Amino acid sequence: MTQDLIGRWKVWMPVDTVGIWIPCLKRRTFCTKVTQGRKDLILVPVDKRRSKVILNRTDHAQRAKGLLKDRQSHVPSATNPVKTLVREINATLWTLENSGALSPVDQRIARAQDTALARFYVHKEGVPFQSIVSLKGTPTYGLANLLFRRLKFLTANSDTTVSSSTQFFEKLKGLSLLPSDVAISFDVTSLSTPQELAVETTELLLRRTATDTPKSFNF
Repeated sequence: MTQDLIGRWKVWMPVDTVGIWIPCLKRRTFCTKVTQGRKDLILVPVDKRRSKVILNRTDHAQRAKGLLKDRQSHVPSATNPVKTLVREINATLWTLENSGALSPVDQRIARAQDTALARFYVHKEGVPFQSIVSLKGTPTYGLANLLFRRLKFLTANSDTTVSSSTQFFEKLKGLSLLPSDVAISFDVTSLSTPQELAVETTELLLRRTATDTPKSFNF
């Protein structure tokens, strides 16, 4: 079956015993047909790309369970913490709105509604093997969107920040490498940003742009 897929469609990643990577925006019907009625296959989204990955269901489950056994990163919870988290977030947002620090519109954007636990899945081959967590619809999703909108001006003039692949390609135009230059890439072993470091860095940037803050950051 794998060889048949290779012959019929162009894939974006090497095909192995784990799965096949397919751009499913144009191949959605194809992906559905491939997995329909196949209990041994599972279709999962690709991290930060509009594509899908067809995986062996048993292998996918084994890899996910292996990651969840790491007690340094994952701890079992006896109860569902979502209700408590939603209540705390919304209470904080109401307090900010009542104090005038947050507008009613921003309060509605950040408010947690109809939330669910984050979905956990995997699709990447090799070691280190990283988990992917879908945060859409979780209690902090609206709050994260609001913070992104309000804080993105802090990186507006950064030479090391790329907001899109289009901008990245523009930066590469006209760039040439010497024979002595070496191009390298780094494998990220930790996809989680330390919260204390994130807050500290944000506060530092806000202090540096204190003169522009009232115009750009209206909380």
